[in-house]
Amino acid sequence: MGAYTLQGIQIGLGLAILVGPIIVLLIQLSLEEGTLSSICAALGIWASDLIYILLTHFGLGRLRSLIDHPNFELIIGSIGGVILLAVGFVMWKRRPLKFRKVREHRRPRYWLSFAKGFGINFFNPFPVVFWSTVSVGIVYEDHLNSGQAWSLYLAIMLTIVVTDLLKVFAARYLRKWLTPDHARMVQRTGAGFLMVFGIILWVRVWFL
Repeated sequence: MGAYTLQGIQIGLGLAILVGPIIVLLIQLSLEEGTLSSICAALGIWASDLIYILLTHFGLGRLRSLIDHPNFELIIGSIGGVILLAVGFVMWKRRPLKFRKVREHRRPRYWLSFAKGFGINFFNPFPVVFWSTVSVGIVYEDHLNSGQAWSLYLAIMLTIVVTDLLKVFAARYLRKWLTPDHARMVQRTGAGFLMVFGIILWVRVWFL
């Protein structure tokens, strides 16, 4: 199980460097309402990830007939490529991220922070694609047993938890250098990578 724990940590670290709505939400809440509000949002994010792990893992048996279809990879790859291109394009065209100052004398609504974190992650196509890919592409394809599978899931989740908490506590330091020009550069770099990955995915499933 050690090999799958290491693989899970590597996957979690790769996921942590992606620039998307999650890191924006965590930093925004940390700056506006304090660290505890941002942690509540992170709890919502982790809860939605756990739901997707359970759905994809325990629903895998019912999906096997679909997975074994000869056009499964072509269809899923094509849809994933479109999603990556669309998200990347929207991110590229969106206005640069702006962070407001911490609001003083305001009582944070922690339940709302939790709901924001849960909603922005649960209704985002990326977690669906990500956890389905882990379940299908690793757990199913490599014929992992229950212990190996949960070792992989646990390593990914723990890495996500640790890196999300680091983002929360680093938010006030990021505020010092995250000017509008920097925000635009980070935003468009992430958007460019997403669109490139979408094109690569299309090439892979259609031509390779």
